[in-house]
Amino acid sequence: MVIHLARGRDGRRRIVELGVPERDDTGLVTLRTAATFEPDRVVRGPAAGRLAARLGSVAW
Repeated sequence: MVIHLARGRDGRRRIVELGVPERDDTGLVTLRTAATFEPDRVVRGPAAGRLAARLGSVAW
């Protein structure tokens, strides 16, 4: 898992995105978005299921 942080205007860091590395058919590793964090909600990305499986959780 990759945790993407950003610094807000107030100087505090916050999590903005979770990514899951995946290897494609050519062997290249790419990062797919599992979740994006907005100020008022969490948006599931295309790799949300993969992240839940890696964490051992299906209820997300």
